[in-house]
Amino acid sequence: MKIDKETKKQMKDYFTSKKFIIAAFIFLLAVGTGVGTAMSVSRQLRESLSGVDTSYNETTKEKFTENAANDVTGVTVPVTERISDEDVSVIKEEEFVLPSRKKIIKDYSNSVAVKSKTMNDWRVHNGVDFKAKESDEVKAIQSGAILAIYNSSLWGTIVEIDHGAGVVARYCGLDEKLKVGVNDVVEQGQIIGYIGKIPVEAADGAHLHFEILKDGAITDPLSIFE
Repeated sequence: MKIDKETKKQMKDYFTSKKFIIAAFIFLLAVGTGVGTAMSVSRQLRESLSGVDTSYNETTKEKFTENAANDVTGVTVPVTERISDEDVSVIKEEEFVLPSRKKIIKDYSNSVAVKSKTMNDWRVHNGVDFKAKESDEVKAIQSGAILAIYNSSLWGTIVEIDHGAGVVARYCGLDEKLKVGVNDVVEQGQIIGYIGKIPVEAADGAHLHFEILKDGAITDPLSIFE
């Protein structure tokens, strides 16, 4: 298609006119403002998460686990899991803090069955029990994201926190009045709830039953404090 001289002249006059220059300037300004706003929002989000890898906030799906024998004994629970295989890089350089008081009334049994005073039978104890009083504060051992919250007729209210690097902590026997919700991001030492009741370990008195999963496998909770 050939363009005659008159059309060429009109096109040249338009592209060099003030009207075109102003329109182009407004367009570039709008693009620049959009990019700047996006960068600002991204920066604020990362700062608010205090170092949490935002890849964690990808689409999640609900998965119902039918066998929780390797988790909290005898509990079948809904669990929120990431579709992405990437780790949640939440672990900071600081050491972990204890979730409750220091005194341990029942240790991790390392797959060996121990006597249950409440159930009057022998069963594996997958966690560590910290002596406490009802309504005592329960704190996050490290920064992380709330992975799941559920109630169990045996273990009371349970909160799972993904602390990153393959470490998931399970806080069992909390009161129903929690300070956090699913997908919340918590800081180290932040109060997540209060000591409640643990029906399956009622004979042991008020305490926090605390478990650690490392790369999906139950492990000695005290090993992470070493």
